[in-house]
Amino acid sequence: MIFNKLIFSSFKRHAKVYIPYLISNIILVAMDYILLSLENSNGIKNLSSGTTLISLLSLGSTFVMMISFIFMMYISNFIRVQKTREMGLYSMLGMTGYNLKKLIFLEKLFLFIISTILGLIFGIVFEKLALMITFRLINVSISYNAIIEPSSVIITTCFFMVIYLFSIFFDFIKLHKLNPSELWKEQSKGEQKNNKHYKLNGVLGIILLIIAYYLALTTKPTMTSYSRFMLAVILVILGTYLTFISGSILILNILKSRKSFYYRPNHFIAVSGMIQRMKQNGAGLATICLLCSSVLVILFTSISVYSGINRIIKVWSPTQVSVISNRGLPHSQKLQVNHVVKENGAKINNIINLKTTTPQYGYIKNDKYVAQGGINNISSSTTNALMFVSENDYNKIYHKNIHLNNNEAIMYSPSKMKQKNMNILNKNYHVKQMDNFKYSFNPSHSIYTSMFVVVNKLPNSLSLLHFYGFDYHVKNISNSHFEQKIQNSLKITNEQFTGKGILYKMLTQLFGGFVMVGILVSLTLLLTTVMVIYFKQISEGYSDRRRFVTMQQVGLSLKETTKSIHSQVLMVFMIPIIAAIINLSFAIPAIKQVLMSFNLYDTRLLIIVGFSVSSLIVILYLCIYGLTTRMYHHIID
Repeated sequence: MIFNKLIFSSFKRHAKVYIPYLISNIILVAMDYILLSLENSNGIKNLSSGTTLISLLSLGSTFVMMISFIFMMYISNFIRVQKTREMGLYSMLGMTGYNLKKLIFLEKLFLFIISTILGLIFGIVFEKLALMITFRLINVSISYNAIIEPSSVIITTCFFMVIYLFSIFFDFIKLHKLNPSELWKEQSKGEQKNNKHYKLNGVLGIILLIIAYYLALTTKPTMTSYSRFMLAVILVILGTYLTFISGSILILNILKSRKSFYYRPNHFIAVSGMIQRMKQNGAGLATICLLCSSVLVILFTSISVYSGINRIIKVWSPTQVSVISNRGLPHSQKLQVNHVVKENGAKINNIINLKTTTPQYGYIKNDKYVAQGGINNISSSTTNALMFVSENDYNKIYHKNIHLNNNEAIMYSPSKMKQKNMNILNKNYHVKQMDNFKYSFNPSHSIYTSMFVVVNKLPNSLSLLHFYGFDYHVKNISNSHFEQKIQNSLKITNEQFTGKGILYKMLTQLFGGFVMVGILVSLTLLLTTVMVIYFKQISEGYSDRRRFVTMQQVGLSLKETTKSIHSQVLMVFMIPIIAAIINLSFAIPAIKQVLMSFNLYDTRLLIIVGFSVSSLIVILYLCIYGLTTRMYHHIID
């Protein structure tokens, strides 16, 4: 009975800590349940791209679980530090180590039961909404009934039980190592002690960031672009932590060593105050920066690919139906197409027959196209698929009458190349770039950028590729069903056949699922960011309450003290969001190169999405800062 009274008494005294902690736990439980429930949803499993969507949801669920674990450990440690004096007092009053451990266990058990039950209730309630939004994003209209997934309930419950057991275990270890007097002093300690190697770590952190930014800026759309980008991400994480923890102190100490700058009233107070704050809060501020960076990158990438679906389809297929073959479409297959068209009451138009050479995969080095041959000969350097088009076919398409000399060529690539002279297959060409080639296509639906080179005569050394395409209008059935019927009648593979309706359905389901996972993960990261900022404001409030007294004791007025401390707090909390925007700015070129693998080349779209997402997150961050500052002022006052 006495333990229950002590627990509820502690909850009342530390309500400003426990209430946000409990709310965040409930939301994390709900998020984990929703993702696991979507992963096990039969409605999603039965979709044509169900396997891919399930994989995305599984990846998102794993990521959210990882964030939940790290966040819960971080906040549990914060609460433990806040309550150390209370535990020290109980110990001095005669409570044994066993009693203190029992008190910790019962408190964690109560928090676990409340947060898990309420979290599961909210998860079950909002799971139907999440499923509805998912189906809306992937453009699927089917009836569905959200049901309670027993496996999701069990996994979520067990996972958070493990988190709380870890939390209890670490609390027990810390309690065992400290005596009552140390417990009493523990609350006054910062995040870390002064690191003797801060100079080396600070320089290393800045170097890692420079290397990461260089990798991001020099990433090319090749098979290695993903691994190169992930390496840059890892370096940014390491570099951010080292820069915030040690690099900031290194820079401030350099300012401190400049006596002409440091020994001025405003600079002296600001620099010395910031040194102390960064020593105490470097790791926490780095965490806030990386959380904001993650939200920015996830939202930017997911929204960009979803918004660019129509642009991707346009690059992959110039007409609603496209057939690519080595021998051309024979008369018998054309009759099959006409039969399907008449059977479904459709009308076709804009019939195109185009001959190109088979794609020569390779890459551009200076002003030379290094051809590697067919798709079986590609390497990590491969970036393009080059095809020759004759001037006769070009004239037919554009209704022109151009004449090219043997050393002249017209070139088109979605990536907007600028070469004026190029050596292709050991032949030098004077090249004129085209802004658009309305019948460009992507052979084999590969990740490599298509290049079309118009010459007066196709090289005899290369075999031919035949493109047959047309647009249509049909009323009785959906475009994807009509295209599927045409493909079935032709009995050809997906590699040879492209239907815009089928492609739109596939990409919408794929990228729509990606956006949904991105939204849920971003909400989790935003929640984590809010809580980290909130608890940082609390810790800053307690520290600054002591600083107010100290600064006034050395002769500063209340106005000067308030102005100095508030400007330092504002600077401390603005640094992470500024650094996050810088991280996104350097990440965009790398993300752009990765998105080129999906044939998304619209730079204007990426700039608009990047600016919109950044503005939204900055506004949210400032709102969060403004709301949490109230608690800071309450503690100071």
